[in-house]
Amino acid sequence: MTQTLLYIFFFFVLLLPTQYQNIRGILLLLLCISAIPKKNYPINKGILLCFFFNVFITLLGITYGKIKGNPGAFSTITVDLLWPSLYIFFMLKCASLDVIYKLIKVLIYGGIFVLIFNLILLTNHFWGIEIIHKLSNDLGYKFGFYDGFVEYFTPSLDFFSYFLFFSITSLLTPSKRLGVKNIYLIIMAILSIVMILLSGRRMMWLTTLSLPFILFYIFKRANIGSDLLHKMVKVSIIFTFIIGIFLIYILDFDSILDQFITSFEFYDDPSNLERTLQAQSLWNDFIKSPIIGQGIGWASSYVRSEKPWEYELSYNYMLASLGLLGSAVRFFSTLWVIEKCLSFVKKTNKYKELLLPPISGLLSMLINYASNPYLSKFDFLWILFFPIIILNILLKTNKNNIDFR
Repeated sequence: MTQTLLYIFFFFVLLLPTQYQNIRGILLLLLCISAIPKKNYPINKGILLCFFFNVFITLLGITYGKIKGNPGAFSTITVDLLWPSLYIFFMLKCASLDVIYKLIKVLIYGGIFVLIFNLILLTNHFWGIEIIHKLSNDLGYKFGFYDGFVEYFTPSLDFFSYFLFFSITSLLTPSKRLGVKNIYLIIMAILSIVMILLSGRRMMWLTTLSLPFILFYIFKRANIGSDLLHKMVKVSIIFTFIIGIFLIYILDFDSILDQFITSFEFYDDPSNLERTLQAQSLWNDFIKSPIIGQGIGWASSYVRSEKPWEYELSYNYMLASLGLLGSAVRFFSTLWVIEKCLSFVKKTNKYKELLLPPISGLLSMLINYASNPYLSKFDFLWILFFPIIILNILLKTNKNNIDFR
């Protein structure tokens, strides 16, 4: 029952992130209750140290923020303390690679469903089916059709970069044990590219361009053979061709290019100007207290929303609120996880299909995180903790008893 609840819950997180919180809250509660009687398994010391260092820094940031009177001092307790503790709880209960393989299947098949679902709602602009139109409105989907390009917002849009990086990396690290045919990964990759191109999100376009470099980095660090380099070249050529066809025959290439170029117009473009003003304000806050920052929940002089401590520029805000000390702890904790996953593959030459796709997807989200606080929500934190949970299981079950402490 616990596993079934887990798969259902994960699918709903992919399909409707940040929505229907009451229903998903009940599912999460049932999942936790059903997991409590399960046996506890040890957690790697390095992972625990990373967790406790981050908890310590968060508690310091909250305390300092409260002393300073920051309006959002307690705003990140759930994201920085409660939800990570919940993932640690599941890590204690999970010691099965079979569960991980099944979760990856849910991710792939569920991801394809989410992409097709979004595409149907988007193209309903041309069909005009009333029930689909009502459904998209009820779910908070927003679509805009302009001269030469499309722009839309859906709750699951923020997963599309992850889907693309995950599927491409999985294609390059095939696994019989996973039992997913390549055609499904190809469908997932193509749909992801199409939806990213249609999204109008320039940061996602830039992130997509980083894919070859991300793949080169993880394969190089994991010491993957040169045969994968040839596969990378072939895959890059194929998907470049697909993107080219899509831009030439479906979208207006000049309009897309103009949109892309505006990414570098920091003062003329309204969206970029908003972020430029945020960056300047947050940088001034950082300069005033570079070591320990202004404390969690700090509201800068430039306010962008009703919650003045929330900003789109996640890394800028991290520096301003936690300073170099807190930011370094978070940066090196994340780097430690990435490097340990790649080191495991390098030293054992095993489980590439389990570790490399989640790391590739995580890196894509870390790039996107620079301009939008995706990872500051429960529904997206699994992207960070998924490779950690896999690594913990592999470190416990590795037959060669390799220890990376």
